Amino acid sequence: MTREQRRLRLARRLAMLAQIEQRGAMRGLADALAEETRSETLKERSLVLSQSYNPQEGASLASALGERSAFASSLAKLASDAESARADAEAQAQWRMQQLSAAQTRAQRLSEHAEAARKAIVRQRERTVQHTASALAASGLARAVQSNLRTSKHER
Repeated sequence: MTREQRRLRLARRLAMLAQIEQRGAMRGLADALAEETRSETLKERSLVLSQSYNPQEGASLASALGERSAFASSLAKLASDAESARADAEAQAQWRMQQLSAAQTRAQRLSEHAEAARKAIVRQRERTVQHTASALAASGLARAVQSNLRTSKHER
């Protein structure tokens, strides 16, 4: 195996690994964006429930009012936690986007290296064919000259 062929094999393997890395980065970005959406939805629903949950008018027992207040408070806490999760997911999505960009750049660069290695193999083959053709032509010319020298010696 020639140096160019080894170089091409290595470049192709690296390009394949870069594509796998790129797919992983895209999957991570999709997961982060989905988590951000889920957290945003949960926050919105919790806030709506918290704001719409008012104790019913009329006489109520103190314990019932306390339970309703605790429930409303837990809904507000849930909304706050969901907002924190959304912010974390947004940061994760930004990081994943940077990873994806780096993976795409690396995949493109490695693809270009593989193409350069492939072209080097083609050039090497062309040089070998030309060298072989030149050598054959030269040997044919040498035989012709030798043949002419032999015939000219015999003619004398």
